[in-house]
Amino acid sequence: MYVNQYGKPVTYTSKEVRDFKAMGFTYENLNFNADSRASLFKGVTKTNSIQKSMAALLSGQKLKTIGETKKIVTNSVNLQSSIKVSTPKLLNSLNQTRIFKTAGITKTPALASEGARILAVLKNVSWPTGGSSGLVVNVFVNALHLTPETPTTDRHYAGTFSFFGSKAMMKKMDHKGHTIMIDITEPLRDQAETGRASDEITIQFMPLNASGNEKNSATFTIEDLEIVVS
Repeated sequence: MYVNQYGKPVTYTSKEVRDFKAMGFTYENLNFNADSRASLFKGVTKTNSIQKSMAALLSGQKLKTIGETKKIVTNSVNLQSSIKVSTPKLLNSLNQTRIFKTAGITKTPALASEGARILAVLKNVSWPTGGSSGLVVNVFVNALHLTPETPTTDRHYAGTFSFFGSKAMMKKMDHKGHTIMIDITEPLRDQAETGRASDEITIQFMPLNASGNEKNSATFTIEDLEIVVS
């Protein structure tokens, strides 16, 4: 069962859901070089001035780093941890335009626009050790009073990640660490619109036990944080 763009339940087979573009979804290519930009033009008919203007903007669009810090942070269940990073170009970045290609919305793909997206890229994220790997990690931005009970409806909430697979599988793949991307645009935009924005961002992590009331002493580390603009 699935819900389409009109909010109506529909049914797909397992084979059909492999074609995510047919359901109106795309996944962004963050290796945004000249070849990937050129691929976005493929199949797009630039029939009016708006589409031509978007194409001109897209031709010069690049992924930009506006903040980065290297700091090893240990994360434990029900305890807040955080990483601060200086982002003096944040406000200008939020006011930029982002161009992307639609898929599945119209019969012919078209270029579309929205405000820039700000992503927190967590690097060298270790596999949880010392307990169960069943963790769900809620991510917040500049939250003043963060507790394990802070809901995902909180205006500082950005997103959630968890760990997929197993430690043995990661070791077999010789995987030194995960890279996890969290879209932090909405809380940052809210803070800018309400006069609470700062040139320093605090990314906060609240690991929760995914196994109900059972105790979980697992910890994991994050070694690097990069803030990028798409």
